[in-house]
Amino acid sequence: MAEKLHVTPQAISKWESGTSVPSLDNLLALYDLYNLSLDELVQAGPYFKKPFVVGRCFSWPKALIALSVWTLFNLIFTGFGYQPWWLFAIILVWGILMVVPLAFKDYWVIERDGICVTRFSPNPVKKWQQLVFGQPHEQMTYAEIHIATLYYHAKEPTSPFDFWRDTLTLQIEADTRQLELPIEISSGRFLPQLMSFLSRQHVQVNDPQHVIEALLLKGNLYETFH
Repeated sequence: MAEKLHVTPQAISKWESGTSVPSLDNLLALYDLYNLSLDELVQAGPYFKKPFVVGRCFSWPKALIALSVWTLFNLIFTGFGYQPWWLFAIILVWGILMVVPLAFKDYWVIERDGICVTRFSPNPVKKWQQLVFGQPHEQMTYAEIHIATLYYHAKEPTSPFDFWRDTLTLQIEADTRQLELPIEISSGRFLPQLMSFLSRQHVQVNDPQHVIEALLLKGNLYETFH
């Protein structure tokens, strides 16, 4: 590597140990050498633009898709008009109240100055009320956050096709509260950048299970923890 970048082996050693960092010219040379973007090279993954939404937030396109799918199912179930219209109406309204809320759930947003958490009631009717009359946001600045700890909760599968029981959470300890924020394992590629970003905001970050290392080396957390 030293020969290809025209630097000394001692310089490479200092980069590896964290004693010094490459200059911009050397970063560009590394970028060409490994065929990586600068974000992947420096932050170990693609850049995530803030605000960055973690979870399944509400959006009208998703709600309309869920409603369209439920309406089609309703039409098939009622025989496209062969059943009484009131049966169609009852099933459709029931779906709007019970099925559409499944298209969104609790989520949190990584912003430039803090984290905003939105939690909904497990009751679908109350969930609709919260959506219509105002979503319950909980805001905290990075100055309030002291510790952020990443946990992977591995659960034994009950069948050969059970891959979705494991959970990944970020536990936040702030001045007056403690939050456990869920993270979808399938979308956890942003975690190295998030933990690095929190560290730059003077938040103590902990990874006792070495989740980030496993994510960077293998990419498949399920195989790592089972």
